[in-house]
Amino acid sequence: MMKLLLRLGDALLPVRICIVVGSYCLARLLHDPPSTYMGLDIFRFVDGSGDAEGKVRRALTLIATYEPWWIRQMKRKVRRIVIMMAGAEPQFRPIVRGCYVSIDEIAASSDEQLALTLIHEATHARLHEWIRASSFRPRPDIQERVERACVRREVAFAKKLPEVGQELAKLANDQLKTRWWEPARRAEARRKFFENL
Repeated sequence: MMKLLLRLGDALLPVRICIVVGSYCLARLLHDPPSTYMGLDIFRFVDGSGDAEGKVRRALTLIATYEPWWIRQMKRKVRRIVIMMAGAEPQFRPIVRGCYVSIDEIAASSDEQLALTLIHEATHARLHEWIRASSFRPRPDIQERVERACVRREVAFAKKLPEVGQELAKLANDQLKTRWWEPARRAEARRKFFENL
């Protein structure tokens, strides 16, 4: 019986997170409307995220400088960048067409690293559109292929950056060794995020 309750608790964790985060985000949205840069809305759901917004703008400028077609793709498929509270994983949310990045991720990243993160999530958006347009149904066993495709786009962009490009390309490739997309690791990340609320 206890195992069943634990499984049920794990199954409901995303629902609890959505309720807490959703109500918090709605309150923030009413208090602090988004700004727009290069046709993308930037939502700030964290107090004192002005520096983070500046870094997001610089990362978007880098993308526009070295691969302008990515900005066009992001305007069509992503549409908004959401600066979230600490602990949240970078991710693309199709239902809101938003790329979520946490304030601590932004603070720890250089402009170039943040640009790679935005490219990675925009690739998820492109793949999501492709999957929806086809009759193909995503399966858990293809998650690795999806993540590898996203990292390939990161690497391709990184190689275009002067000075730090080769180093960032190597770091992007190395991140595949951690296998962050596996369900157990994602569940642990969600659990840590919920504990930080």
